[in-house]
Amino acid sequence: MTYPFLRYLLLLAVGLFACSIAQAQQDTSRFRRNGFAAESIFADSGKLTSGDYMMHIEDAYQAFNHVMGMGKLRHEIYELKDQLNDSDSALRVVGRVVNTVGNTLDVRNLQMFSILLKNVQADILESEQEITAAGKEMEVLKEELRKLMRDTTLRKLVRDSVARLPFLEQLRGLRSKRRGADSVLKASLTYINQLKMQTSALQITCSELSNKVEERLRMTGIKSFSKEVPFLWESGKAAKAAAAIKARTSATQTGDEKKALSYYLKEVGGKRLLLLLFGAFFFWWITYNLRVIRKNGMAHTLKHYHIYYLAMQPIAAAFVLMFSIAPLFDMNAPAAYVESMQFFLLIALTFIFYRQWPRPLFKTWLSVVVLFVLFAWVGHTTTPTLLRRYTFIVLCGASIAAWLVFLKRLPEQTALKRFIKTALVINLLLNALAILFNAYGRVTLSHVFATTAIFSFTQALGLSACFTVLTEGILLQVHGSRVRQGIQKGFDGAVVTAGFQKPLMAMTVLVWMIGFTTNMNMYAPLSQGIGRFLATTRSIGSVTFSFGSVVLFFLIIMLAHMLQRYIGYFMGAVDDEEEEGAKGQRSRLLITKLVLITAGYLLAVAASGLPVDKITIVLGALGVGIGMGLQNIVNNFVSGIILIFDRPLQIGDSVDIGTKSGKVKEIGLRSSTLFTADGAEVIIPNGDILSQQITNWTFSNNYKRLDLSLTIAGTDDKERLEKLIADAVTTSPFTLQQKTPVVLFEKMKSGEMSLKVYFWCAEVQKAELAKSSAHFLLYQAVSAQGLELK
Repeated sequence: MTYPFLRYLLLLAVGLFACSIAQAQQDTSRFRRNGFAAESIFADSGKLTSGDYMMHIEDAYQAFNHVMGMGKLRHEIYELKDQLNDSDSALRVVGRVVNTVGNTLDVRNLQMFSILLKNVQADILESEQEITAAGKEMEVLKEELRKLMRDTTLRKLVRDSVARLPFLEQLRGLRSKRRGADSVLKASLTYINQLKMQTSALQITCSELSNKVEERLRMTGIKSFSKEVPFLWESGKAAKAAAAIKARTSATQTGDEKKALSYYLKEVGGKRLLLLLFGAFFFWWITYNLRVIRKNGMAHTLKHYHIYYLAMQPIAAAFVLMFSIAPLFDMNAPAAYVESMQFFLLIALTFIFYRQWPRPLFKTWLSVVVLFVLFAWVGHTTTPTLLRRYTFIVLCGASIAAWLVFLKRLPEQTALKRFIKTALVINLLLNALAILFNAYGRVTLSHVFATTAIFSFTQALGLSACFTVLTEGILLQVHGSRVRQGIQKGFDGAVVTAGFQKPLMAMTVLVWMIGFTTNMNMYAPLSQGIGRFLATTRSIGSVTFSFGSVVLFFLIIMLAHMLQRYIGYFMGAVDDEEEEGAKGQRSRLLITKLVLITAGYLLAVAASGLPVDKITIVLGALGVGIGMGLQNIVNNFVSGIILIFDRPLQIGDSVDIGTKSGKVKEIGLRSSTLFTADGAEVIIPNGDILSQQITNWTFSNNYKRLDLSLTIAGTDDKERLEKLIADAVTTSPFTLQQKTPVVLFEKMKSGEMSLKVYFWCAEVQKAELAKSSAHFLLYQAVSAQGLELK
């Protein structure tokens, strides 16, 4: 009974399911007929179209073009190959000289090699940085190319034979672009790798040569005090030693040293250009001032200020200055370069001394030039033969004789005569030591002392002439500035140059000491030792500093004060209280001084590296001090700044300040100075000036109205008196002619009139003279008419 019933239920369910399927099919057909296909709703929305493929192809074209364009190395990278080849050639030359066993090298050449190697190493490091940067750029392009090759859309397009049919031409071009980009990038990377290998090899070679040169320098300093050749009286042994040294010396050593010198000069060519530009600027400066003075007919005044070198030989004077300061542009120059600069200096000095010195002294100078040339020639012979040693002794003896004659004939008016005498004494001592060391077989020390003697003396004479040239240049600038401003009045040249004597003398001694220590082969170790001492960091509590920063701070402060003190001389101002005019120029000068001193202090703090936070604490403490007791000082300082920029009065103005009257001589940051008619200089704090009423008689013009009270007896004719008085007053040279005098009658009675005359003085500073002159002229005019002036 149960099973038939279950069968019945199952058949019923199947029938109902079939009916539902039929109904669903009818609904689907109706849905399609109404325009709603199933695939239009449930289709894959990510399916790529031809437009998508074209967009990816276009992006790939742009990417390949970018790689091909940027993958080509810059022209500067290819130039690095030539620079590295030059460095390699320099290292080969230095290597041949240094690595050859038995080569005798003096200290100056070794120092030249050391500096050359440092410059080469710096060039290699700079080239390596550029190569590394270019390599990173190529790696970025390489990664961009890899990313492009991983583009799934393009890969799918290439693999789908049906989809790629419309794009066959574009795909062929794309494949060509890819091959071109690969080729360019591969060539650039290969070239960069070659440069990297070359720079690594050069760095290793340069480091090895630097170590060898430093070792040779250390050993040369020790061996120079030892017996290098037999004593001079041991002629047989000395000749054999000289022959052995000559045999050891390479035939190509001199040529290699010349090549190394040419590489060195090429490396430091920028310094030579800077020196030439400095000399050209100085020549233009002096010729410009000379042209201004001569154009205004003031050439005859040059002798009054003792301007001889610049007026007669400006070209030679410019060369003297340029070659005298040449050591400052290259502190570690090789011997050949120093000798050439010194020789050019001697030529320039010869042109100057020819027209300035008497004939006997000039002939002695020519003997000095000849000795210099002979010392330089003998010094370049590397083999210490007996002939060379005896020649050296003869030259030293001749030098001693020449120095003694020169000292006797040196004029008293020679600049820095005491300095030249000191150099002469050192010269005599060094020549005596050179003879002694030569006889005892220390030829290196003998050569160093003899060449230092002649170099130090000629450099002292050159610096003396340079001192004179600079002094004349300062006087010429002051004179030229005053002529340009139309100031005819002269000035005291001694007062102007007095402030520059010490700075110029300090610079002269510094340059001479640099040249002396360089020739003695002492400059490099001394400068390194002093540099380490100044650069060493020291601590006091929590404050860290170095002596170098402290010295730099005070040097900049001193320079700023010197500039603000003497800058006026270069603008024609010489602190002459009687000088008229140019008030605006002097006020601008005052502003320039304020800017210089402010900038100097700010630059000193920035350059010295002093801790600004500590300075802020100090300034805070100063603020407390100002609040407690420094108000007046700060008030005067701020008032000085207001006076400078607001300019209610200027230097040269005639003013009345309170009960004081006079002419403004100086406006300082703390106080100002009035020059009264009595000749007194009244110093008034700037705060007091601004707190009082200021009467400035010359603020807009230089006029002043004066009045005279008169009583004239003998006439009642008003018009006659007015004409008589006006004519008399206007004849005074102190009266302003553009304004007519005014006569006012106050009291009148029979035969007598009391009146007041008002007239204008042309210069307020001469008001009393104008009043006196008008009084006298009125007396003469009235008396001539038979009238009486009471």
